[in-house]
Amino acid sequence: MKDETLTRLLRSDLGALRDYAPAHGMDPRRVIKLDANENPYGPSPRVLTALAAARTWQFYCSQDEARAQVAQYAGVNPENIVLTNGGDEAIDLVLRAILEPHEVVLDAPPSFEMYRIFTLANRGRVCEVARREDFTLDTDAVIRAAQTSNIKALCLASPNNPDGGLLPRADLLRLLELPALVLMDEAYFEFAGTSAVDLAARYPNLVIVRTFSKWAGLAGLRVGYLIAAPALARALHTLRAPYNVNEAGLLAARESLLDVKYLMNNVRAIIAERERMRIALSKFEWLTPLPSCTNFLLLRVAERQPQAIKQALAQRGILIRAFQTPRLRDYIRISVGAPAMNDAALNALREL
Repeated sequence: MKDETLTRLLRSDLGALRDYAPAHGMDPRRVIKLDANENPYGPSPRVLTALAAARTWQFYCSQDEARAQVAQYAGVNPENIVLTNGGDEAIDLVLRAILEPHEVVLDAPPSFEMYRIFTLANRGRVCEVARREDFTLDTDAVIRAAQTSNIKALCLASPNNPDGGLLPRADLLRLLELPALVLMDEAYFEFAGTSAVDLAARYPNLVIVRTFSKWAGLAGLRVGYLIAAPALARALHTLRAPYNVNEAGLLAARESLLDVKYLMNNVRAIIAERERMRIALSKFEWLTPLPSCTNFLLLRVAERQPQAIKQALAQRGILIRAFQTPRLRDYIRISVGAPAMNDAALNALREL
């Protein structure tokens, strides 16, 4: 088959999609990896023991037990839970379920890139309402856009990525009165300690996305979940692949939920390190760290080029995130690691 024939077979709108820029592909055992908001402490020891002892990989797996445990952890009923292959699949699944061609999804950049990518992948259109200079949501502008652009869904995160700020409860309540689905991404819920889950029963248009990647250290196993009204959850179950979460991921999630105390101790250690890092980084005249309720810090850079800082640190074996978008061209993002990792990053920045 010639390339021209293959091109003809592909969807004509795929050219509008921009690849998600993943974290650096270097071996994490050989570098100090502070570029992807991962958990430096890894999973619970229970997870490692259970994975090593498992002998049922040849069988298809049921999600019932894991769904019941997740529901208990989230404080909802199992009928409200849909397990997914990471938070990414959760976002894709919801948009796939609700979007007709050319319907509109509102995004509030800077935000998680996958909201835009999955909207376009599901043949929707994106309406962007930029955040304010301090990265807070312009709720009045969002409401105006929703009312004038026939918005089908809003994709928002609290805390938001890349800045780490929370969406005020009062603003969320206003948005939930709109005739649109509100997808609330709570990937960093455990670090923030605040959630909209108590609103789920009152607002069937609220869908909450969570993940085991950050707090439980399971990023590589891809386990996430949705909290949704039962009718929407049933629709999502019919749409998802039958075995969308593999047995290793389900086993790891179940064992994690049996060791929440251990994992939340790690979360508290990361929060303490985040604040230590924020104070230390604020002493650099050319860096201004933003307040954060997550496991990362967004820093405004003055009198230096963020991409040059990223490259200089990479040459020292330390990976951080710099951005290509105009709004974030003056910023870097540093994930919070274990103390020795953070000290290495601080020392390297001092050398610069």
